[in-house]
Amino acid sequence: METKKIEKAVVRRKNSRETAAEKPRNIWRELSAIGTSIPVPQRRALPRDGARNLDHYLDGSPKED
Repeated sequence: METKKIEKAVVRRKNSRETAAEKPRNIWRELSAIGTSIPVPQRRALPRDGARNLDHYLDGSPKED
């Protein structure tokens, strides 16, 4: 009985891998979709130096120029 449970689990895992392989996800498309889901006025309000001055925006430390 235990062997049948293991066999079923293996088959389910194999089937899920095949499904995932058939539908590859493109991370850049997903990130683009997230970015375009933000309304334009809010996107324009985001700081352009956010990566460089992340600490400033998180905890108020001095900005780097």
